[in-house]
Amino acid sequence: MKRIGLYIHIPFCLQKCAYCDFYSIPGRDEALQKRYINALTLHMKTLSATMGDRVFDTVYIGGGTPGLLSVEMLTTLMNGIKDNFKLTEDAEITLETNPAVADEAKFRVMRGLGINRLSMGMQSSEQAVLKTLGRLHTFHQFAETFGEARRAGFDNLSADVMYALPRQTLKGLLETLRLLIALSPEHISMYGLKVEENTPFGRMGERLTLPDEDTQCEMYERAYELLEESGYHRYEISNFARSGYESRHNLRYWRREEYLGLGPASHSFVDGVRYSYPRSIEDYITALEQGRLPEVDSHVTLTPAEAKDEEIMLGLRLSDGIVINDDLIEKCKNYLRYGFMERKGNRIAFTTKGFLVSNTILADLLE
Repeated sequence: MKRIGLYIHIPFCLQKCAYCDFYSIPGRDEALQKRYINALTLHMKTLSATMGDRVFDTVYIGGGTPGLLSVEMLTTLMNGIKDNFKLTEDAEITLETNPAVADEAKFRVMRGLGINRLSMGMQSSEQAVLKTLGRLHTFHQFAETFGEARRAGFDNLSADVMYALPRQTLKGLLETLRLLIALSPEHISMYGLKVEENTPFGRMGERLTLPDEDTQCEMYERAYELLEESGYHRYEISNFARSGYESRHNLRYWRREEYLGLGPASHSFVDGVRYSYPRSIEDYITALEQGRLPEVDSHVTLTPAEAKDEEIMLGLRLSDGIVINDDLIEKCKNYLRYGFMERKGNRIAFTTKGFLVSNTILADLLE
């Protein structure tokens, strides 16, 4: 049997955040949500026969805010997954949610449906920063929601934090992390702000004031030290976990393992082919309601050289790095000499200093 992961995109959210470039639809259009969940179920039925002997050992329901879905729709979605795909007994099934869109009763239903991991968007504990980002919750609401998930039986919780944000200071970031660590999640993702062109932040141009480059680097380095001291080891440039709680689904992306994506804007990697669906929920739903498969936005079969470059680019995001060879060692000798990379047995990996300039180094290595 061949193992594969499943990603399902749920594009609905209460409000679009100022930095978000993911495909999402703000508001509470329950009729559209129901049509979409039914369309996803139809897509699963169609694709189930093409999976052969593949078994799914990770499922990631992302968005958007999938926790926004009603209990009825979550039940339909999870039943569709179980009815159409073979899941391993120990499958990691993650759902993304935000504070105040679910309570303990709803979390208990999720747990009963087989969802065993939650990823919650915290971003910051500072109200001024949250307001600038367009987030609707307070830290108090996040902590309450986190506690409700615990009481509902979730023993694998992840939280997202962001740094290099408008109005954010180093002191504020470290306080955010201390408050989060006190809640004792099993996993913490910490992402640096990337200003995307087609977002409110992107349209602000020079009016958007961010911490300078030196401060951003110090934020990452100090946060890394605090997380490591607190028992969260960095296993990927932006991800920290207690031992045994690394995200198995996300590791699949960085290790170039297979995954099937469903929904508009979702991506797949199956049989060496990468493909994705357009960012249009109406086109996606209409095609399936009419008995057709959704049109594919891109369809790329990588050459052996492209696959090797991709292996280097994705593998070096991991703290374990990649297996070395003579050609790679020659290319990396200066980065090793000046402390941007390090040897780990038969592997080579970025140091913390190297992670901070990884894009520049990768561009050089893959030239």
